[in-house]
Amino acid sequence: MGRNGHLIYNRAANTAQWLHSSCWYVPPFRQHLRFWSHSGALSNSHNTIGSRIFNVDPAQGSGVGGDTVVISGEDLGDGSDIREVRMGGILATILSQTAQTVVVTTGRGGSGWVNVTVTSVSAGTTSIDNGFFFLDDGARLA
Repeated sequence: MGRNGHLIYNRAANTAQWLHSSCWYVPPFRQHLRFWSHSGALSNSHNTIGSRIFNVDPAQGSGVGGDTVVISGEDLGDGSDIREVRMGGILATILSQTAQTVVVTTGRGGSGWVNVTVTSVSAGTTSIDNGFFFLDDGARLA
């Protein structure tokens, strides 16, 4: 008789954990995971569990770019491995970073509400929908 649920395999640690379908347990590792269902289907996913953006300050800036923005969250990276921040698909310049914050300068060309995405080696991609508003070109915060 087979088990109902999913087997999660941590390739880096070479360990596996059986999850019953009625009980979702998230192990405390941050690696690439493979998910198997009892039917044998396999899917790959990058674990971003625990990574999230809490705040974008200020939450608006000029469409011409050049505004300094602090993005705060949880487990955005390991403190030195954030490789890319995009605001509405527009690359921002990283000024400094920790595991909980990244300070950037906005790029040129954004318009309206946009998603903010932080990508690091250790945490993968973390985003917040409509996290920043680009004002019309030439407009500046007072």
